[in-house]
Parts: sequence; C-alpha cells; structure tokens
Amino acid sequence: MPIQLSARDLRRAADIKEAIEKAEKELAALLGAPAPAAPSAPAKRSGRPRPHTMTAMVREIVGGAGRPLTMDEIMQECGKRGRRIAAGSKARKMFGTILYKTSGVKRVGRGLFAAK
Repeated sequence: MPIQLSARDLRRAADIKEAIEKAEKELAALLGAPAPAAPSAPAKRSGRPRPHTMTAMVREIVGGAGRPLTMDEIMQECGKRGRRIAAGSKARKMFGTILYKTSGVKRVGRGLFAAK
C-alpha cells in the first residue's frame, strides 16, 4: 500500500533534512573533519540513443533492410526482436508517431519508411 503524504508533511521532511545537514556541518567544523560531500548530480545522458530503445531498434531495422519497409514489416521485425507491439489502432498510431519522429528514418512514400 503506497504511503500518501501531504504537502505539509513533505515540507516538514525537507526542513528536517536541512537541519540535519546544517548540524553535520557544524559537527564537522567542531571536530576538524571535512564536511561530508554533497551528493553529486546524476550523470547526464549523452545525445546518442541507447541501443535498447524502440527508436534505436527501428533505426537499426530500417537501416539494415536495404530497401524501404512498410510499417507492418517494421512492426513484425520488432516483434521478432522481442519488442511486441500490441494489436489495435492506438498502438498502431503510437508506432506510426515513433516512425515519423525517429531521426535517421524518413518517409519515402505512403506507409513506406527508409533510412536517411
């Protein structure tokens, strides 16, 4: 069962955290030890796509085909590679959006896509 916290509870938790950090700094100053380092920000992702994303898989399929592919052919190949796309108009529309917005893939005809 998820815990539900109010905005007031979250603000109080933030205040307590700030007080703890302040107390740690004061203690470090008294003991002469270096203050604990602040947690570093998460590493930024590079601009290149990760190989396990749907767009990277589509780019790989279309680029390796050597000819323009229909959306159905691309969907079937994604299924063979472990990315099954659900049947239905909503899933098909979503996949069509992925095809149109994927860099490295261009529309070359009605329902046909090829590598740029």
